[in-house]
Amino acid sequence: MTPPERPKGARQTPPVRPGRYVAASILLHVLVFGLFFANVSLLPQATEEHAGDGEIIEAFAVDEEVAMAPIREREAAEEEARRQAEEERRRQEEEQRRREAERREQERLEQQRREEAEQARREAEEQARREEERRQQEEAERLRREEEQRRQEEEERRRQEEERRRQEEEERQRQEEERRRQEELERQRQEEERRRQEEAERQRQEEERRRQEELERQRQAEERARQEAIEAERRAREVQQTVGSYAGRISAELRRAWVRPSGTPAGLEALVRIRLSRHGDVQEVTITRGSGNDAFDASVVRAAYRAAPLPMPDDDDANRELRERTYRFAPDR
Repeated sequence: MTPPERPKGARQTPPVRPGRYVAASILLHVLVFGLFFANVSLLPQATEEHAGDGEIIEAFAVDEEVAMAPIREREAAEEEARRQAEEERRRQEEEQRRREAERREQERLEQQRREEAEQARREAEEQARREEERRQQEEAERLRREEEQRRQEEEERRRQEEERRRQEEEERQRQEEERRRQEELERQRQEEERRRQEEAERQRQEEERRRQEELERQRQAEERARQEAIEAERRAREVQQTVGSYAGRISAELRRAWVRPSGTPAGLEALVRIRLSRHGDVQEVTITRGSGNDAFDASVVRAAYRAAPLPMPDDDDANRELRERTYRFAPDR
């Protein structure tokens, strides 16, 4: 596990190593027991007349207690040192955790400060940009006002200069003013007369041009009407020729399709009106003037239906005239 990073600037405390105290304690015990055995060997031999067994044992016990007291004190001191070292370790770990938390808090605060600083920098830049735009606009407005003022001052200077010159010239021109006025009046009169004559001539020419154009329009209209009349007359003749031609063909078809009734006399005649479709189909047959013989008249009607479809021209005008037409049917003539 990676140990936590120590905050920058914190004082580093050396780690507590309990092994050092154990080794020192062992070494101290060895020294104490060495001194103890050295004291025992140097003691004078007890004689019967100087001391008894109880005194030797007591002396030995006292010496051991005395000898062990420093050891116990050192052990207690070592234990206290270990306890203090453990407490110091825990304190240092707690301190390290606290410092780590402080470091993280400082980093968070530093990050927040940097973000706030960045935000403030952006806002300051935006404010500076707006301020610069405002300053440029104010500068442009100031330059415009200065330019306008300069232009007005220049205009005023020119006006004053012109006024001065005009006043200087006024006296000199005063004497010639009347002469120029008379000359100008004469010139205006002549100019007005010239314009009047030119306007009269222009109006005359314009009127003549309009008259000629109107004559030309009338001539063209008359020519178009004449051509249209000629074309209509030609077209009428052409239609009548087509109608006459197809009427003759229709009459011939009626004769071919007619069957004489038995017992009818020769020389009979009837007028029959036939209504046709565009393509020559017989739609209606009417005897408009009979022959006086019903059988003859009925045979004419049958012949009309029998001859269908009758020939019809493609020309629309001729076709319309032939769709309903009266034919004189006289098969013996």
